[in-house]
Amino acid sequence: MSYRLDPAKPFAEEVRKLGSALLADAIAILSETTGDRHEAIHEARKKFKRLRGLYRLIRPLAPGFFKTENARLRDVARSLSGARDAAALVENINYLHQHARSAAEAEALDMARAALTQRRDRIYNEEGDLSGVINAAIAECEKALIAVQGLSLPDSRRSIAKGIARAWLTNGKKAALAQQECRKGEKAEAFHDLRKCCQTYRMYLALLRKIWPSAMLAKEKNATTLAELLGHQNDLSVLAACADREPDIFGNGDTLARLLDAIINQQQKLEQTSLELSELVFRDRPDAESKTIKSLWNRACAA
Repeated sequence: MSYRLDPAKPFAEEVRKLGSALLADAIAILSETTGDRHEAIHEARKKFKRLRGLYRLIRPLAPGFFKTENARLRDVARSLSGARDAAALVENINYLHQHARSAAEAEALDMARAALTQRRDRIYNEEGDLSGVINAAIAECEKALIAVQGLSLPDSRRSIAKGIARAWLTNGKKAALAQQECRKGEKAEAFHDLRKCCQTYRMYLALLRKIWPSAMLAKEKNATTLAELLGHQNDLSVLAACADREPDIFGNGDTLARLLDAIINQQQKLEQTSLELSELVFRDRPDAESKTIKSLWNRACAA
């Protein structure tokens, strides 16, 4: 099922149908016992992110539902994160290797990748009852499925448009604040917050694409590019934190020093490019854009 809400159809029905489809997909992915279970976890967590994006959009219309179900999905995703996070560090090295500035740096990154691969494999082996963790996650997904199937939302087109506009405005204000903090040099948390706002914005654009397909698609493409850049920036922060926390796994000081230097260099490039692109992605004032979204939704419903 496409990640879209059709304004021509009953809103609550559309939300219940999409939410149910995402949860059913996650349950099916996690229930598959053949193949790479860690990759399955990665794919299921993508479904959770999309679902949480949907729930953020309807938060003003169902605050109690959002609070309960967003917390449930957050906790389920965290319960599945351990081994996947270890694998992601290896992927981060692979990305960094593509931007190596010298043969010596590439060699150091090869050594770091080997160390992190050993770390990942050790965590996999020490993981314990992965099947039990997955089964517990499936059980929570089944509860979440029952919850979304029973979700009640306002019927009034005016109330729905107002709620959507409020969600849009809230995210836009958060993005503007994060941009200000990034410009001031409050790096780690600010770029992390901007990334979350961008991810939410991208999902909102996808969900509401039908109210103005050409414009929403163009905005979504730019937001996707920005989210990817900020994702790499965040991944490198996680990698740097691991290096600071577990320096001994890298074997010698030279490897660690070159790794951290490569991280800092690439992060600086990503931060500059991300800030420049964010000016395009979030160029419209949040209050003005939210009013536009409200009008477009009402017009699409009336068509």
